[in-house]
Amino acid sequence: MPNPMYGLTSDDLALVKQLLTAFKSGDLSTRGRHPRERTYDESSDHQAPEAYIGFTSGGAISSLTSVDLGTGTGDDPMGFDEPGFATCDIYKISTGGANPELQPIDKEVFVYNLSPTTIPANSYFVTVRSKFGRWITQGDMYEGSTPNRRFKLKEELEPNSYALAYLVSGESGSLQVTGIEFTVYDGMGEFEGEEGTRGMAEWWADIERWEVYQMGCDPSDGGTGTGIL
Repeated sequence: MPNPMYGLTSDDLALVKQLLTAFKSGDLSTRGRHPRERTYDESSDHQAPEAYIGFTSGGAISSLTSVDLGTGTGDDPMGFDEPGFATCDIYKISTGGANPELQPIDKEVFVYNLSPTTIPANSYFVTVRSKFGRWITQGDMYEGSTPNRRFKLKEELEPNSYALAYLVSGESGSLQVTGIEFTVYDGMGEFEGEEGTRGMAEWWADIERWEVYQMGCDPSDGGTGTGIL
């Protein structure tokens, strides 16, 4: 007995086309969700949260630029705020040794800064992935406060000039000179120091640089100077 044959009406064809369109767009139902949420498209799908420790090795991440939204008509076109951005290295906290350590991993991410404050170069910060796959930071380590850094000069600093320095981390009594380099400035013409001299600098966000506000001698030189740098 031959198999029966069925014909498709115009309504059947329209339904098939609708299903194919839904399939290609990923708009398919999934079990275990409210009917309003049963889609695969990224705007309603949930992603596992991810957070990384970022490091601005390639330079500072500029602050968010606010744009007048306008009306979107005539001579007053609608604009959008513009976040600062940069490619940053990623670090992890390793607890395998005697003390916790920040260690780089073989990964870079493109980070957008939503803060009104610039994130300085050679600085650590927390970055998280948004639902749409973008890596963002609010720069909350710096917003509302002036970050300070201890440093040890890598080269001589003259008044009204600048010099490379090593970042000094830790607390008084357990300070360590790291291999992280950054530039310090004396815009007021008040400070000078030879290679190895230690000091303190604060971040001036408006001109995006580390400004020296205190200088002293290396505590290892026999106790001269402040002894706290």
